[in-house]
Amino acid sequence: MTSKKNKSIFQENKTYLITNKTNLNFLSNRNYSNLIAIVHNQEINLFTDPRYAHAKQECKNAKVWIYTDIQKTLEQFLKSNKVQTIYYEDSDLSVSKLHTFKKLLKKVKFLKIKKHPIANARKYKTQEIINKIHKSQAINEKIYLAAKEKLTPGISEQEIANFIKISAIQNNCDISFEPIVGFAENSGNIHHSPTPKTLKKNDPVLIDMGVKYQNYCSDMTRVIPSTNNPNYMEHYHFLQQLVKNIENNFQDFKTLKDIDNYAREEYKKLKDNITLPHSLGHGIGLEVHEQPFFNQDQELIDGIVFTIEPGIYIPGQYGIRLENIYSIQKGKLVNLNTISF
Repeated sequence: MTSKKNKSIFQENKTYLITNKTNLNFLSNRNYSNLIAIVHNQEINLFTDPRYAHAKQECKNAKVWIYTDIQKTLEQFLKSNKVQTIYYEDSDLSVSKLHTFKKLLKKVKFLKIKKHPIANARKYKTQEIINKIHKSQAINEKIYLAAKEKLTPGISEQEIANFIKISAIQNNCDISFEPIVGFAENSGNIHHSPTPKTLKKNDPVLIDMGVKYQNYCSDMTRVIPSTNNPNYMEHYHFLQQLVKNIENNFQDFKTLKDIDNYAREEYKKLKDNITLPHSLGHGIGLEVHEQPFFNQDQELIDGIVFTIEPGIYIPGQYGIRLENIYSIQKGKLVNLNTISF
């Protein structure tokens, strides 16, 4: 993020206290274990301790304050800038931490941020950020293909999940969430935690996985179909066609909610009252689930990045979920995956 970009999202003549780690990452492009930000009159000020003195060179878009006594440094800043009111992130700041800040800064009035400027700004990705997410997904696919090679009878869900996590480290990444690996009936659990269950011949497999590259997340779900199960294959082909229809008819939709509504109407064509039990997708970026969400009237405009992940789950039998990441660039839907379903 450039200084100009960061400044433009904040209101003039307001002071914001930023404590949420992900929002701090957005402002600084760094992961420091000890950091707070105060944005005053659109200027970003970062406060940290001497361990991160190098932040002065790394964070070019902000003024960096290195403190040995945080109270004195904050008081100095607030006095020099004549700050009387601070808006804080109530969804992040605990009651005890807010109490601490109020003790440190007794003359300042604290108010909750009602409409968070960073949350709104994070919905729209620059091309640089989209490129990072694309790279993250490419690494994710590379690890998936290697994991797929290990799917032989006798291997366990936990072994595949551990392989994914180790491979992420070997590729200089973190995992963006704990991998979901489900064999046979376990694939029908939407958020299944891998178990010692071993793979048997012709078992269906579901793998949902993601990594973080330069702090940006990827997320992908793929299945190994149970080709000898006609019901499974019928549902599998339904989901394939559903995603294909959304891609091919993207210009017919105006909002994310339009896409979600279309998908749910398509589900009504299935027998046995099968429905979609979760959101059709979600925004993705610094967090694996972030704005925009499919229950919002979010316009389909350049810069938003989101997943599409329809699924069908038959308890005690199997589950199928197909997930890609998409961005909108120059008015077109761009698939950031290369591995097809």
